[in-house]
Amino acid sequence: MAAGIGVPGQGTNPPLVAGVKVKGEFRCAGCGYGISISSKLPRCPMCGTESWEQLQWTFGPTRSDS
Repeated sequence: MAAGIGVPGQGTNPPLVAGVKVKGEFRCAGCGYGISISSKLPRCPMCGTESWEQLQWTFGPTRSDS
């Protein structure tokens, strides 16, 4: 399932809603709470919003070792 989310309001993919089966890292569209999940998206436990934005997966170190 492709679910990359762009900047809200710029005509890209719409936010995903609670109940959709997904795998990846997501941020609540309402409050920014982040989750890593491999099942159905829940309501946000912090604010109750049902809209989520998919974050880009990162692998390995994210800082420079130089």
